[in-house]
Amino acid sequence: MNILVYLLLAFLLVNIPFIGTYIRLVYTITHELCHVVIAILTGGKAHRISINKDTSGFATTSSTSWIGKVLTAYAG
Repeated sequence: MNILVYLLLAFLLVNIPFIGTYIRLVYTITHELCHVVIAILTGGKAHRISINKDTSGFATTSSTSWIGKVLTAYAG
């Protein structure tokens, strides 16, 4: 039951016209930082984080091990 309340609250917050943009921006930054943190923890490097105007983004990382690449990809 609690998960449904949280999902409904999240849906409502991101659809508020002005505030929703900033909430989506914080979510995207957090998401991309998770990729970067895992890349660094597994011995890789973070090269760039890009956030677009539509609040989408991507992190550019590199790793020497296949497990580092897999964990970094799933970390977001």
